Amino acid sequence: MEYKLGGLILCDTKSEADTDEGKLKRAEGIKKINQEGVQKFITGFVPNCFAESFISSSAREYNEILSKALNSDSIGVKGCLLAMQGRTDVTPYLSKIKIPSLVVCGEEDKFTPPFAMGKMTEKIKNSKFITIPGAGHMSPVENPEFFNKAIMVFLKENFN
Repeated sequence: MEYKLGGLILCDTKSEADTDEGKLKRAEGIKKINQEGVQKFITGFVPNCFAESFISSSAREYNEILSKALNSDSIGVKGCLLAMQGRTDVTPYLSKIKIPSLVVCGEEDKFTPPFAMGKMTEKIKNSKFITIPGAGHMSPVENPEFFNKAIMVFLKENFN
């Protein structure tokens, strides 16, 4: 079966599989959830998803997100960690992408920093790379106006 797509948007992600160090860190996260509870893990993890400037300037919104995250089911969170730990390296396939592609990254993303996503963009033909100012790993939440404008420009340029 062949699937056909007209375009691709990659947001705050990476094409590589976890390194051994990354896999061990995810295993430590699972161990922490098992021993100390999901709330303890979430309290340490979620702040790293956001730019510090967002946390301080949008404290109410950040606290709402954190509050929802603290109610996460431990099985679901551990499942996410296992899924990321076992992801396949798809870097060799990036050069095969021939459709218009937009690669978006928060300028303060700690998990998939701009330099890493920029390298990924170089491997995708017909791709454009945009950093979202004042944003970390949650760029659509942290700077939705800039993020949405970037998406609209990409759509107009490629699908008008």
